[in-house]
Amino acid sequence: QTLARHILLRPSAQLSPQAAADQLARWRQQITSGQATFEDLARAHSQDGSAPQGGDLGWAVPGQFVPEFEQVMNALAPGQVSEPLQSRFG
Repeated sequence: QTLARHILLRPSAQLSPQAAADQLARWRQQITSGQATFEDLARAHSQDGSAPQGGDLGWAVPGQFVPEFEQVMNALAPGQVSEPLQSRFG
């Protein structure tokens, strides 16, 4: 099992996929430099039901998430924050 959290942005007419990726990259920099916490940014910005929990997705079993998310998640060390990725959900 893997304990994961995320910040989901959904591209739209107001937010292009590139703009979403750029914003996520800026937030990643803030997190890794200690200027912000993942949890606070997820609460403020994630566009899904995990926002109130700071992006917490809970414990996941293999195959629970879409392959593109799961592949990146499984390559991370504990506490590491991935580069932005795009899936069918955002």
